[in-house]
Amino acid sequence: FPVKQFGPTKWITYAEMGDKFKAFGAFLRSIGNTPQPEGDIRSIQGKIGT
Repeated sequence: FPVKQFGPTKWITYAEMGDKFKAFGAFLRSIGNTPQPEGDIRSIQGKIGT
């Protein structure tokens, strides 16, 4: 296999990565996703548990 060529590395801070995670989470909420309910996934009732 040929050696893969990647672009230059772009370093970011933990704070910048945190902002990216928050934006991704906000996107997931905006399209209707909800946080996983507390508890054992096998015992959850409702949309996830059925």
